[in-house]
Amino acid sequence: MGLNYNIIRLNEVDSTNIYAKNKAKNNAPEGTVIVADHQSGGYGRMGRHFFSPDKTGLYFSIILRPDIPARDALLITTAAAVAVSEAIDSFNVTRSQIKWVNDIYNEDNKKLCGILCEAALVGERLGYAVLGIGINLKMPDSGFDDEIKDIAGAVFSDYKEEYKEMLLSEILKRFDFYYSDLQSRKFYNIYYSKCFIIGKEVDYIHNNKVTPCTVIDLDRDFRLIVQTKNKTILALDSGEVSVKIRS
Repeated sequence: MGLNYNIIRLNEVDSTNIYAKNKAKNNAPEGTVIVADHQSGGYGRMGRHFFSPDKTGLYFSIILRPDIPARDALLITTAAAVAVSEAIDSFNVTRSQIKWVNDIYNEDNKKLCGILCEAALVGERLGYAVLGIGINLKMPDSGFDDEIKDIAGAVFSDYKEEYKEMLLSEILKRFDFYYSDLQSRKFYNIYYSKCFIIGKEVDYIHNNKVTPCTVIDLDRDFRLIVQTKNKTILALDSGEVSVKIRS
């Protein structure tokens, strides 16, 4: 059965994920979607600030209650990445790419979107998950903040207000398709083909230690397979790694 989306629209919120988590704790149904024009405290992985200026982006979170083991939580993020990337591509304004594990980039290697899935566990299974997605629709009038201006991009150079709802609808439709059968991993081949760091030299950063390595593959559990300089093979998951591309 597909997700029954119920969209709640807000002008401003600290974070759609925080708002959605509070709703989830109070038994809000699966498929509840929180959409905001502006986030005053948007954040991504590892608590990093996510720049969310008013009326220039699409910021939303979905409450999910998947019947899957906690070890498969990464499937939610990767399914969302494929859904967002395909939805962006449907506008024919750029050819989007995925930077493992949760960022969407354009063909000029500028970041368009960040994805963050936060989950509550019940034993070894997921009690609920909140999937947060933030997309730069257009360049802010004052430009991006200095700290991100060299890495951030926008989906549209010629933006029209109706694109926001069109893109949201396209993402929700595509995510529903993949989410309905998460554990089949039917989105794996698309994710693999869009993951532009496969074959790249990267820095694997864990506990403040930097290990240069080469990305050699992506396994069916979406773990990044890398080889270090001393030929050690590692399987990395999103909970233990931050990747910076070196070349």
